[in-house]
Amino acid sequence: MVEEFIANPVIWAVVIIILLLFIVVSRYRKPSPDKALIISGALLGSKNVYKDPNGSKRIKIIQGGGTFLIPVLQSAKELSMSSLQIQIETPEINSQQQVPIAVTGAVNVKVGNSLKEIATAAEQFLGKEKQEIISELTAVLEGGTRDIIGRMTVEEILGNREKFSQEVQGQVSDYIENMGFQIISFTLQEIKDSNGYIESLGKPQIATVRQEAQIAEANADREVRIKKASAEQEATKAELERETEIADAQKEKSLKMADYQKQQEVAKADAEKAAMLAQKGKDIAEQEQNIAIQAKEADLKRKQYEAESNTKADADLYVAKQSAEAEKARQIAQAEAQAEQIKLQADADAERTAKLGKAEAERIRQVGLAQAESTEKQAEALAKMNEAGKLQMIIDKLPEIATALTAPYANVDKIVQFSGAGDDSIGNAGVTGLTKTFAMVKEATGIDFAELINGSLTQQAGNKPVVAAIEAAAKEKALVPSGKDKPKQ
Repeated sequence: MVEEFIANPVIWAVVIIILLLFIVVSRYRKPSPDKALIISGALLGSKNVYKDPNGSKRIKIIQGGGTFLIPVLQSAKELSMSSLQIQIETPEINSQQQVPIAVTGAVNVKVGNSLKEIATAAEQFLGKEKQEIISELTAVLEGGTRDIIGRMTVEEILGNREKFSQEVQGQVSDYIENMGFQIISFTLQEIKDSNGYIESLGKPQIATVRQEAQIAEANADREVRIKKASAEQEATKAELERETEIADAQKEKSLKMADYQKQQEVAKADAEKAAMLAQKGKDIAEQEQNIAIQAKEADLKRKQYEAESNTKADADLYVAKQSAEAEKARQIAQAEAQAEQIKLQADADAERTAKLGKAEAERIRQVGLAQAESTEKQAEALAKMNEAGKLQMIIDKLPEIATALTAPYANVDKIVQFSGAGDDSIGNAGVTGLTKTFAMVKEATGIDFAELINGSLTQQAGNKPVVAAIEAAAKEKALVPSGKDKPKQ
C-alpha cells in the first residue's frame, strides 16, 4: 500500500503543488500603513529601488502595497514611519548678553517620505529600538538649541518665540535630514533662569499694569459716586416736581368740582323755573276754561231770562247786567292770573339767584381752600428759610411798599402845603407811611419788621446808617409839635 502511494505520480504532483503554494504564501509581505518594507538582496528589479551615489548598495522600499520575497536571495524588515515626539531640556546656557537660561521644548519628527530619506533612516536605525532612535535625535536637537541660545538675547527669545523655533529648526535641519528624518514642529515650552533676570524684566510692566489698574479702579469709584449723587439729586428733584404736580392737580380738581357743582345748580334752577312756568301756563289755561264756562252759563241764563221775561227791555237789562258781571269776572280772573304769574316768576328768579349765589360761594370757597393750601405750602417753605432768606424777601418787597405809599401823589400837578415852621409833612410822608405800615403789620401779625431789619442788618457795618435814619425819622415825627398852619407853595 505504501509502495503504491509512493509510486503514484499524481500524489507527488499534488504534494509538490501544496508545498509551492505554502512557500509562495509565506514569502508574500505587505507592510502596514504606518510602516515601510525594506528589502535587500539580489534580483530587486528597478521599481522603488534606491541606489547610493557610489552604486554599491541597493535596497527596495515598499509602501502601501505588497511583494513576494525570493527565498534565500532576499530578506525584508519593516521601518516605522510614525512621528516621534521628543522632549528636549537644556541646562543653563549663556545667552548673547551672558545671562544663563535654560529652555524646554517639544519637537515632532518623522522619517522623510523620499526614497533617499527612507533609505538613510533604514541604514542608520533599522533594527534599533525606538528609545535609541529618540536618544540620538535628542542629542542633535539639544545641541542646535544651545547654539541658538548663545546667539540671541533673553528679550528676543521671550518676545519672539516663533523666531527662536525657526532658528533652531534651521540650525539642526541639515543634521536631521542626514539621519533620514524631518522636523514637523518645534514648540518652545518654557524659559527659566536661576538669577531672577526674567522676573525682573516683568516687574516694570507689572508695576505699570497695577498702577493703571488702580487708577482705573479709582476713576470707576469716582464715576460711581458722581453718578450716585446725580441720581439722588435727580430723585429728589423728581420727588419735589411730583409733589408740586399733585398739589396743582388737587387744586385743579377742586376748581373743576366747584365749576361742575355751579353748573349743576344752574341747570337745576333752570329746570325748576321751567316747571313752574309750565304749571303757571296750565293754571292760566284752566282759568281761561273757567271763564269760557262762566260765559256760556251767562249766555244760557240770558236766554232763559229772555224766554221768561215779559218785556224785551227787562231782557236787555238783564243781559247787560249779566254781561257786565261776566266781563268783571273775566277781568278779575285775568288780573289774578297775571299777578300769580308775576309772583311765580319772581319766586323762580329769586330761587335761581339764591342757588347761583350758593354755587358761586361754594366755588369761591373751593378756590380759597386751594389758595390756602398753596399759601400753607409757601408758609412751610418760608418756615424752612433762614433769617437771611426772610430778610431778603422783605427787602425785595420794600420798593413795592414805597411805591404804594407815594402813589396818591403820582397824578398831582401842584401841591400846596400848610404846616408849622420846620414841618415838612410831604417830605416825611414816605417815611411816616412806612413807619405806620410797619406798625400795622406788627399789630396784625406780630412780626416787627423794624426789629427784624435792625437785628439782621446791624450785624453789618454798612447797613447801620440806614437803620439809624429810619429810627431817627420816626422819633422826630413823634417829638415835633404841630405849629400854626401857614400857606406854603
